[in-house]
Amino acid sequence: MSLVKPGSGHVFSGPSWDGSLAKGSNPDFWHGSTTGHSTPADPLVNGYAFIRWVKIPSWVREEYEQFADLFEKNFKSFSGLENFTLENGEMGSGFSSNAADFATTIGAKPKQFSIAHNEFSGSPMRAAYAHWVSGIRDPETNVSTYPKKYGIEYSDSNHTGEFVYIVTRPDADNVDANIIEFAAYFTHAKPTVIPNDYYNYSTGTHELGEFEQPFSARMHISSTVDEYAASLLRSRPTNFKHAGDFDPSAPHLL
Repeated sequence: MSLVKPGSGHVFSGPSWDGSLAKGSNPDFWHGSTTGHSTPADPLVNGYAFIRWVKIPSWVREEYEQFADLFEKNFKSFSGLENFTLENGEMGSGFSSNAADFATTIGAKPKQFSIAHNEFSGSPMRAAYAHWVSGIRDPETNVSTYPKKYGIEYSDSNHTGEFVYIVTRPDADNVDANIIEFAAYFTHAKPTVIPNDYYNYSTGTHELGEFEQPFSARMHISSTVDEYAASLLRSRPTNFKHAGDFDPSAPHLL
């Protein structure tokens, strides 16, 4: 299956792109300056993204039922995406040093990612991550403890998860429309750190708890992933509370 196909949300086929705009018959796409009366194509605006868990180890979910919801609603950043680079080999012949490049391989997909979270009093995020990581390898003995405790066979499939990372247009709550700019499905995902460093102490320093959680995972992108991501947004939509929804008579939190 081709990685890219029309309507996939990749390479000139995103939600706001009309390929005909670049043709010479369109006078407003380029005429020496930015048009002031119509915009032939919308610029990509970053800063709108979601994560949806598809699979979490059963023994993690059993102890921390709120983990997926808290994770999805409390991620501040996602980092680790990298460009794919086509590698070339050089071949030359004859009496000169002239040579030509020929495709040899493409660089490996990234496999290390980081997700930043706010932490709350009681440390619910750290507790879940500590349970997950230490269950795979106990820091004291280096033994995997979840198989015996939960009666589960030791297997990579039993201690890794799957999630989807979705980047959308600014109309992020318009889930019935084609709003996805980019989507990636991550398999073989597991946290690799028990976060402790934000508990360090320094006199006179009082900061809110925030930490960056590294993950190891395999990334998959395709038109099929885009379609699956769209179905997740529709089936598990985020509840947005807009400014016009404010009700002065109702009780409110901060």
